[in-house]
Amino acid sequence: MSPKQNRNKVFIFCLAVFTFFSSVLFSQTPQLWGIADALGSNPGSVLFKINADGTGYTGVYTISGLSGGSPSGSLIEAGDGLLYGMCEDGGANNFGVIFSYDPVSSVYTKLYDFAGANGGKPYGSLLQFDCENLYGMTQSGGAYGKGVVFSFNFLTHVYTKHFDFINSKGIFPAGNLMKAVNGLLYGMTNGGGANNYGVLFSFDPALNSYTKLIDFNGANGQAPFGSIIQADDGKLYGMTYYGGANNLGVLFSFDSNTNTHTKLVDFNNSKGTNPLGNLMQASNGLLYGMTSGGGNNNSGTLFSLTIFTNVFTKIFDFGSNGAQPNGSLIEASDGNLYATTEVGGTNLTGTIFSYKPTGNNFADIFNFSSASLGKNPSCDLTEYKPVVITLTCPNVFTPNADGINDTWYPIISEYDFKITDFQVSVYDRWGLKIYESTNEKNSWDGYTTSGIACSEGTYYYVVKYKALSTACKKKHKALKGFLQLAR
Repeated sequence: MSPKQNRNKVFIFCLAVFTFFSSVLFSQTPQLWGIADALGSNPGSVLFKINADGTGYTGVYTISGLSGGSPSGSLIEAGDGLLYGMCEDGGANNFGVIFSYDPVSSVYTKLYDFAGANGGKPYGSLLQFDCENLYGMTQSGGAYGKGVVFSFNFLTHVYTKHFDFINSKGIFPAGNLMKAVNGLLYGMTNGGGANNYGVLFSFDPALNSYTKLIDFNGANGQAPFGSIIQADDGKLYGMTYYGGANNLGVLFSFDSNTNTHTKLVDFNNSKGTNPLGNLMQASNGLLYGMTSGGGNNNSGTLFSLTIFTNVFTKIFDFGSNGAQPNGSLIEASDGNLYATTEVGGTNLTGTIFSYKPTGNNFADIFNFSSASLGKNPSCDLTEYKPVVITLTCPNVFTPNADGINDTWYPIISEYDFKITDFQVSVYDRWGLKIYESTNEKNSWDGYTTSGIACSEGTYYYVVKYKALSTACKKKHKALKGFLQLAR
């Protein structure tokens, strides 16, 4: 009988399914993470988390000084289960840092200090490109002092500078990189190019090559602060802070197959002015975005755009319930959109709000105050999704040399995972370890490490391992239980 057949028989004969949840999972309410300015006389920023229903606000860590300052962009959850972000200032050289935060252990770690020549003053967010590398940009530093494109391996902590921005190709990138379906990265710069109004570019990580695609010229846009997205129609969409018919910003599309730029919306005082964040496409197919100014209260607007027909709809005018949104919207797992406003709200220090597209319902879910330890959020929110863990394991085996159920082992059915740090231990009723293995393919034959046959009875096991999936999600698994040895 083959090992695979024997394993199948074990699985059928005595399968016990144990479903475990990460220690931070726990309801259907999404958990949102963000960054706000710290209160008080000490400069710094507060990492916070909050439930999407507005409960459970907690300031989890204050970043300041050598640990970093003025975080930009948003936190992202990478494949190792940690949250990653960047600070524009602080660190050993005051050029900013890359950091991680572990939501399970509540540990903040400064991973890298920008030093100027390698880049400095990162403004946007990181992007996970593959199962190991994060890509990002800085606004300054590099060979020409105008910023760089870089990657950071979050498994090995190796930093690599890939491109130095220069005036003719664009300078001072202020947004994030975006990975398109063709495998290229796309981004924009705030300045430089033929007209010094910024550019749209692509970067090929495989060839380490940079290509300028568009020179913004004022009429087609000027000085983008946000990032590019790719919609369901395959086109790229973005916004600029200035430019257009009213010099109050534009919304545009770009067809990467034909290198065609199309201006779709000229922002004005009614629609909203000067967008700072990104567009996003919700599950209903619409693009959503915000402006930092304009609207009925001159405090910004929330809007949608229907692709294919390019119909622009102003949804909401910000005002007393929150004003000047400087970040971007996200769609959480409950189907609602969430974002922050930098000012306004009950205490005039900013809000977190939700928007439900199905009912067209807008609501403030949180008002920042002195009690919240944070104020004036300008970074994007991120939904942290703890991993739901399912591990299967036999609860009885019969090591009697009949070829059926003769060995015991944890059953790992997810073979698309790269297993690391595996350890299984079996203990007798007196707590004596009688079997241990660090190879997930090994099995216990019912004998001690010294070769003595174990008696019938109940044994206790502990299984631990980490698994990095093809979807770049690292699962930390720990399973404890009892098994029956019957001869």
